[in-house]
Amino acid sequence: MHIPDAMISGPVCPATSILAAGLIGIAAFKAIRTDKKTGHSDKKTEPADFAAVTALIFVFQMLNFPISGATSGHLMGGVLAAGLLGVPAGILSISLVLLVQAVFFGDGGLTVLGMNILLMAGMGAGFGGLLRLILIKGRKSPLTVHLSTAFAAWISVMAAALLCCIFIAAGSDTRLSGIIGPMLSVHAIIALGEALLTLVLMSAARYFPRLILPMAAALFLTPFASGYPDGLEFVAENFALPEGILLFNAPMPDYSFPVLPESLSVMAAGLAGILICQILARGGIMLFKQISGSESKGE
Repeated sequence: MHIPDAMISGPVCPATSILAAGLIGIAAFKAIRTDKKTGHSDKKTEPADFAAVTALIFVFQMLNFPISGATSGHLMGGVLAAGLLGVPAGILSISLVLLVQAVFFGDGGLTVLGMNILLMAGMGAGFGGLLRLILIKGRKSPLTVHLSTAFAAWISVMAAALLCCIFIAAGSDTRLSGIIGPMLSVHAIIALGEALLTLVLMSAARYFPRLILPMAAALFLTPFASGYPDGLEFVAENFALPEGILLFNAPMPDYSFPVLPESLSVMAAGLAGILICQILARGGIMLFKQISGSESKGE
């Protein structure tokens, strides 16, 4: 559900950029506050854990799975990130993934980066993560927790799809009534994959704390990802939405690494993305911890 450049234009672009910046600022503040309350010992905000989850979501977003003979879907990862890192850090993790995808791989436009952050970080990790916490509060049954997590993951995709329709209608000549049905119907199926993958990966995190094995498995599978258009691309092609364009040449466009054969090219691009996410995520959390430590000394 990565909105490309030029699909949406007008005041909605700067407006959503401001809202996304505010969301990231609040999430960063809350993540720092959470860390201070736990005396800098909260495992969820350790650089290695934040980096591992961020890189895992990046590589799983490369794995499009077919949902019909004409379209595909991929993990959004919001509830997964919120469940493993907490809601504030989950928002930051998904936002970082989206930034890396836009800048290095041309996946999602830079002028609409704010929209994509609101869709996947805001609706996914924010709304979906908070909904999961509400649903599992006071629940001790593993089955109830799993069902609540799956429902939160499913509804987060549906909420993101609905908000995406609103953005498109606000920033183009497309009527909301003309796309809301197709968008929600195709994403209702994609959301089932989201729910299943969220449960599987949250369970895997218990056995592989650094998520190295799931990450390596996903990286190996990237050359076999579905080539069908994702849900938004499918609706755009079949319902005459404004065509997206690339405003700049990304270093690894469409997750391809120059000069390498196609199968190796995708894996090399995926590996590069994992390393970039790891470096930026570790650096970002270390910076937050330094800020938090400085504030503590000043109090």
